Amino acid sequence: LAALASVGMLGACNGDGLAGPGGGGGGGGGGGAQFSRRITVPELEAQLLSGPTRVEIKLVNGSLVAREIEIEEPDELFDEEEIESRATAISVTGSDGSLSLALGAGSLVVGFTSATRFEEEDGTHLSMQEFVARVEDALRQGLEPAIEAKRPPPATPQAPTDALFIATKLELDDEADEAEIEITVDDRHLSLNSSPPPDAVLTVLNLMIEIDVSGGVTELESEMDDDREEVEFEGLVASVGAGGTSFTLADGTVVELVAGTEIEEADDADELGSLAAVEQALTAGLPVEAEGEGVLTATSPRTITAQEVEFELEDDS
Repeated sequence: LAALASVGMLGACNGDGLAGPGGGGGGGGGGGAQFSRRITVPELEAQLLSGPTRVEIKLVNGSLVAREIEIEEPDELFDEEEIESRATAISVTGSDGSLSLALGAGSLVVGFTSATRFEEEDGTHLSMQEFVARVEDALRQGLEPAIEAKRPPPATPQAPTDALFIATKLELDDEADEAEIEITVDDRHLSLNSSPPPDAVLTVLNLMIEIDVSGGVTELESEMDDDREEVEFEGLVASVGAGGTSFTLADGTVVELVAGTEIEEADDADELGSLAAVEQALTAGLPVEAEGEGVLTATSPRTITAQEVEFELEDDS
């Protein structure tokens, strides 16, 4: 129990998004692929001036300050736009409804209709009445169910102060517990601040999102193309490599972590947010399962450079 508590504390302390092998600070090992690069506010501005750009925005919990903004690859302009957050209210009038999602200190109202597709987390279809009932039941219990709302991308980026978002798909998703927005923007959405902090403000859906790079709060990233074969991996971790930049699964697969590898944060007691926490768990004799996706970079031994990875203490009872 003492070992488990120690590992849990380490995992919770080091959990971070684009963190690299150690789970904090953005360092990376290995000389292989790099899936994103750090950029500056002027580089972000230049990208938006060049035309419509899809960005992924992750917010600091309970605020409208960006924890991370990532410029996505050009082909993702054609993907659905989406919002992930927790529902705080829901209402229905006839065949139309509205859902309030917590964003910052306030909320964003997402509309839906009888034509909207409703799903459970596993993809099971729900009727609008079933979806509404599930959300209302959770709210009555004092819970804020995690929701993922999607819509097709508009022909041109939506005006910064236009808050309208009519979802064509709403999904109950337990993993959508952090506020996140994927949306297309252009230069109209970015305003620079001559007296930081913040360094700039990105306005989307009438939400003024602060960008604080100089204060060390916001990470700006740009995705990098990698045309090698994408694969998924899952299994028990057999060992952590020397230097803490890779690990080996029980089947012999070597998984490398580089700059841009996203390590899932340790939100629960059985989750580990860094490779250091994984190594400590293994030393304590605790089984750890890893799953994620990346690109296949070698076949002998089978080697995968991870784009994202999640570590979890395996229940072997």
